[in-house]
Amino acid sequence: MIDYISGTLIEKSPSYAVVDCGGIGFYIYISSHTFETLPEPGSRVKIFVDFSIKDSGAEIYGFHNELEREIFKQITTVPGIGNKLALSILSNLSIGEFVSAIRSSALEPFSKVPSLGKKRAERLINELKEKVDRFKIIGYEIDYSVLNDALSAMVSLGYKRSESKAVLENILKSEPNLSLEEILRKALPIISRK
Repeated sequence: MIDYISGTLIEKSPSYAVVDCGGIGFYIYISSHTFETLPEPGSRVKIFVDFSIKDSGAEIYGFHNELEREIFKQITTVPGIGNKLALSILSNLSIGEFVSAIRSSALEPFSKVPSLGKKRAERLINELKEKVDRFKIIGYEIDYSVLNDALSAMVSLGYKRSESKAVLENILKSEPNLSLEEILRKALPIISRK
């Protein structure tokens, strides 16, 4: 099985990337979080992959690290959740939000995933609750409620959601027990420099 594709990034969008590897252009479905980690087209890139073979052909799904790929694989073991919906989950929730939601049986974070629905979200939580502890998630688990409160505050101040979320996640990864006020105090100078 192929573990990763390494080559020149030809094209990228929030849902796919095209990577030239030895003269072959690989069309790779990606999450929006993987998209945010990609360099500009023309740069060298390494994307961890998972292949899906169907009657209609082969599809390649790409991830910025092995943890995101492992979580994708676990999500697709849940009945009623296919590859596209699993990728949508990873596009709408960060790894930290996903793991925290599963561990705390919180349905609210999954409400922002189009087409998932409450019943499938409940099934996802029930199926993965025992498995989530196996993930090597040190540095990824974040209290999503604090993150969402801080993100709402940043957006209301006029900052872009995607940029704010990245800054806030980085702060919470290194200092997970900060209060909302402390997080904002650290985030504002960083986001203002961007």
